Amino acid sequence: MNQLAIITGAASGIGLALAEEAAREGYALLLVDIDNTGLSKAAEQLTGEYPFVDVIPLHVDLASDEAPERIGKKVDETGKSVGLLINCAGFGVYGAFAQSPWEREKEMIWLHVLTASVLIKEFLPGMIGRGEGHILNVASMAGFVPGPLMAVYYASKAYLISLSRALAAELNGTGVTVTVLCPGVVKTGFSRTVHGDTAAIAKNKSFSSSAKDVARYAFKAMKKKKTVAIPGLMNKVLYFFQRISPTAFTAGMVKRSQQKIRQSVRR
Repeated sequence: MNQLAIITGAASGIGLALAEEAAREGYALLLVDIDNTGLSKAAEQLTGEYPFVDVIPLHVDLASDEAPERIGKKVDETGKSVGLLINCAGFGVYGAFAQSPWEREKEMIWLHVLTASVLIKEFLPGMIGRGEGHILNVASMAGFVPGPLMAVYYASKAYLISLSRALAAELNGTGVTVTVLCPGVVKTGFSRTVHGDTAAIAKNKSFSSSAKDVARYAFKAMKKKKTVAIPGLMNKVLYFFQRISPTAFTAGMVKRSQQKIRQSVRR
């Protein structure tokens, strides 16, 4: 395969696991991340595991004006067409909206909403022209409900879900697919960044998954042309109950859950 997969947030966690799946499928890899050290380690790991796959690391702050242009330039340098775009880069901020740091939340909106949208705008026309291609947006179960104490994070993931559903409908019959991945709790560094520790969050194995399992499920769903991909039976059950529950009830449940998690990691 002479096609390129762009994976943002590829230095670790779900992004790295998705890069592994893309390498297994034979894509050349363009790994994009702000974590230069992690990016180098990821590139070295993937090159060792898949020696016949081109692995290109690109260190860039995705929450910046220059990011899409630099990615586009790097793609042009490869001479390859983009067959797979994975928007995975993301982070969360915990706290009441009135007190949470706006600069950090603004970066989150830029990353989850603007950068993801611009990259799709950049590479989707080429996919349509070739009559093939895949877009995988990594959202979250959080995107289905309001998220008190992580309001901007939940809202930004809701945007990705809505955008993905709309684009999937627009692109029906073009040969291009759009899938939005909505995992629940995943054992990565994300929860440590938000809450300070992952141990308390990962205790309930019914709701937590490994990054590798989530990535494997995502690729299976993408091949089946699923628009919304929810890994794990318990997450599917939770999604069903979220859909039939009043919004005020689900918002209250999320708030209590966030408070409980925060209290548990402080002990």
